[in-house]
Amino acid sequence: MNSYVRMGIITIIFLFAGTAHAEDSSENVLVNMFAWWNAAIKTENGFTEEGFARYFTRDAAIVINGKESVRGTAAMVEHFNRIQANTESVEIVLPFEEGFESGNRIFTYHLIHARENGVDSTSHLMGYAVIEEGKIALVNFVSYDEEPSPK
Repeated sequence: MNSYVRMGIITIIFLFAGTAHAEDSSENVLVNMFAWWNAAIKTENGFTEEGFARYFTRDAAIVINGKESVRGTAAMVEHFNRIQANTESVEIVLPFEEGFESGNRIFTYHLIHARENGVDSTSHLMGYAVIEEGKIALVNFVSYDEEPSPK
């Protein structure tokens, strides 16, 4: 086989393999954590430090719109228990609208549907998670809330 043809075939294989990997965000620690989170928010006492520790480093931080919302798995329990107590429902929509992995980062654009005080809302989130040794060390998202539609 001509070496140029062989190199062309190998290049095409690597390009398609890289594209498939970049688009397949269905099996990663962030997706798995969000699936667990969706179940935990619906369950009384569903948020536990052990649960968060399966997915996050001990001192992981969640930053939304440039502000640190919470740091550490113990604080996450309190933080998300407050959200659970103050909302009627919350769902992180899976699969993501868009998502890909690059190096130690998982990039995502996803939606969150919530209901609070009888009002439905949708939030758009975009950003990334930094992964260290298979766990989330940082979540850094920008969030935009849609205006509620009139009924």
